[in-house]
Amino acid sequence: MRLTFDGGEAVVVLENNETAMDFLAMLPATFTFEDYAGSEKISYLPRVLSTADAPDSYDPQISNVTLYAPWGNLAIFYGEADRSSGLVPMGYAETGIELLAAMDGDFSVSVKPIE
Repeated sequence: MRLTFDGGEAVVVLENNETAMDFLAMLPATFTFEDYAGSEKISYLPRVLSTADAPDSYDPQISNVTLYAPWGNLAIFYGEADRSSGLVPMGYAETGIELLAAMDGDFSVSVKPIE
């Protein structure tokens, strides 16, 4: 999928799992992101995503795109973070993570599938 924002764009490769496919079904859409903990950009989603067959916890790496199921938010990691319960892997940013990380405050991101 392609994320477009004022600072540029990022290309995300999605996992083949229930959570990622449920998110893909919401697209195209525009989401408001904000910084969280100096290591991730997060956006609260308009509905709950499926977490069928999701792991109990996940150890995110830089560029990972995840769902934090307890809060129902998308989380894109640009910094180091610890393993967390309720974190569901959805994919990774193949390009543009440094541009996304550089965004300040609240910002809009247009998300579209790449066909």
